[in-house]
Amino acid sequence: MKSKRLMSIIMMIVIFITTIFGFSSTAFADSNPVKLLFSKTTPYYGAEVGFYFSGYVEVENLAYAKNVTVYYSTSDAPDVFKSVPATYVKSTDSTHEAWFYVVFIPYNTYKGHTIVKHYVKYDINGSSYIDDNNGAYYRLGYGYDPGVPQINLAKSELVLDQASILGNTLSGYIYLKNIDYDKDVKVRYTLDDWATYEEVYATYNSSLYSSGFELWSFSTGVPIGVSGVKFAISYTANGITYWDNNFDRNYTVSAPGTVSTFEH
Repeated sequence: MKSKRLMSIIMMIVIFITTIFGFSSTAFADSNPVKLLFSKTTPYYGAEVGFYFSGYVEVENLAYAKNVTVYYSTSDAPDVFKSVPATYVKSTDSTHEAWFYVVFIPYNTYKGHTIVKHYVKYDINGSSYIDDNNGAYYRLGYGYDPGVPQINLAKSELVLDQASILGNTLSGYIYLKNIDYDKDVKVRYTLDDWATYEEVYATYNSSLYSSGFELWSFSTGVPIGVSGVKFAISYTANGITYWDNNFDRNYTVSAPGTVSTFEH
């Protein structure tokens, strides 16, 4: 009897922690040990005008020594692929890792708008593995009406674009796949390091061309003088809940300040 009661208590604790922190599995659904999670083009107007092409890749950790490389081309030379190395971010579970890549593409290489074709190559133990979207390549648009979204969720169901605290307002934008018409998108946030938490619903903004991707936004008041907020995002459709919790680290935004999944 005591052992059953102890087991029940342990299970309740596990459920509570999972609910608070939104831990999510990123295990592979197929045998390919590499997959593009998501990618994006982001404008930049500084000393040199152009855009950043960045994203995240997940690989199966088959050995310590490895190389993860993203190959990409733009519309001006669609069959000439350049490469950018990805860098290790963290383990996503006991057998997989997240890697990040970013490259700046100057304006003089695309002149107004462009399509970025890309794929991922994973070299390890003398073998190479490719995620090229089943031979179709992944595609991103940039510039005036490129006909293709500036986000590609690839193997992910949702991702935070950016969030900020300005004054007493926490707000932000979320990209997600349109899995079903009926859906709930919520931001779970805490002001006291998860001793307590609150939730706010996100609302639909727009569909992104015919990609099946949508843009959602959220906004909620926070106390004036708060130093920062930690949060994670849930997306429920067809009875399944997906989480973006920044690879089990949760997101943190300072006040005032901005956080983005695609920071470079």
